[in-house]
Amino acid sequence: MSKSEAVIKIENLGKSFGDHEVLKKIDFEVNEGEVICIIGSSGSGKSTLLRCINKLETQSSGKIYYRGKEIREVQKEINEYRSKVGMVFQSFNLFNNKTVLENCMLGARKILHVSKEEASERAIKHLKAVGMAQYINAKPAQLSGGQKQRVAIARALCMNPDVLLFDEPTSALDPEMVGEVLNVMKELAKSGLTMIIVTHEMAFARDVSTRTIFMDKGLIAQDDAPSKLFSLDNPNARTREFLSRFIAEKQDDKKSEAVDAAKITNTIKKKFVLTFARGFGTGGKEIASRVAKDLGIHCYENRILSLASEMSGYPEEQFEAANERLTKQKGSILGLLGGMNRTKSSHYLARKDFVSDDELFECQTKIIKEIADSDESSVIVGKCADWVLKDRDDVVSVYIEAPRAFCVKRTMENMKCDEDTANRTIAETDKFRADYYEYYTKGNYWTNPVNYDMTLNSEKMGIDGCVAHIKSLLKLKGYID
Repeated sequence: MSKSEAVIKIENLGKSFGDHEVLKKIDFEVNEGEVICIIGSSGSGKSTLLRCINKLETQSSGKIYYRGKEIREVQKEINEYRSKVGMVFQSFNLFNNKTVLENCMLGARKILHVSKEEASERAIKHLKAVGMAQYINAKPAQLSGGQKQRVAIARALCMNPDVLLFDEPTSALDPEMVGEVLNVMKELAKSGLTMIIVTHEMAFARDVSTRTIFMDKGLIAQDDAPSKLFSLDNPNARTREFLSRFIAEKQDDKKSEAVDAAKITNTIKKKFVLTFARGFGTGGKEIASRVAKDLGIHCYENRILSLASEMSGYPEEQFEAANERLTKQKGSILGLLGGMNRTKSSHYLARKDFVSDDELFECQTKIIKEIADSDESSVIVGKCADWVLKDRDDVVSVYIEAPRAFCVKRTMENMKCDEDTANRTIAETDKFRADYYEYYTKGNYWTNPVNYDMTLNSEKMGIDGCVAHIKSLLKLKGYID
């Protein structure tokens, strides 16, 4: 193929559903190695365009060319075309009855007819590339949303596609999972893979795409380099209007970063570890995050789970499930690292039953100690960190409490639930945490003020007041200016 010949060419493409015209006279080309991001409002036709390109929808008019050859409505030709133009969906579309490895091998075996050995080699290679090699024997139900999407990307790569299409690959993910998928896609872009990506992630589109297409009401309103399309000086008024909020937020972020940088300059005088224990609904996690942000240091909570997973070799999902049950009272964490699902109890169990989860606690304990041993100051929320680090001289421990009525109100607001549900949630969660602490600390450690450097009432003092008092304590102890 000559350099001037497009890998994919869309010519005068239109699509209607009944009387509703979704796509109107779409024309564009995709060249080798390009990363094209398609942005636009919901309902502008982005996903429909992508589905037409992959022949999951039949266009009402126009033509689609692959390497100079028109793709006709002939199933054999469509199948051959799809083997070279892969697609990653927002809903993962993994087979729940198959392992991660089997999901990735399936297409290469059934469509490309490669040997089992080659299919396995391809699958392992691409699973390693997306950071999922340790989960080859896991089933999709054991994975988080971000992990499932990384497997879906690996599966598509196993077909050795010329072009990979992404239909809003992060839209079904929790915010915490979005970054891990976008990072994989950034690496694919660096590798030279040709990609067409429908996305609502404006920063990603700006930073990764070689061209950005803005769609509006079924039309291509602008097709330009991201440096021009995302510019404040963009002459296209409709694009500027669509991007106005994003551009304003980025400007505010830069101002905020400059202010934050000024705030945290020279505040740390010597290294320390700040641990937080808190009752459910007290706002303790928010207070911890605020202190960490003000001081420019890391705040560890669920990150400890992923670090423990990397250290132990157990899937992170098992640690997340244990943590979820601890924090959302869905049952005991019994057996998550051994005899899975040996109990279906919806309430906490006797303390002796926590023994089944000793390996989880040991992994978390090791990670907490490694964080504390590092040269960086840090904040650690929960995970019995106050007890694990109780013998260290550089640890400051804080317990956040509040009256039940205050916690109930906060829980109702945060969980969007009624008063009875909030009361039950608080009672069961705090009882579960108390038993968890008592088992591992061999005593009533959790709510005993004697065991903490500072106990604060978040109702009386407010979030801002608690943050200020904690920083005053750190200053008094000589840790910050």
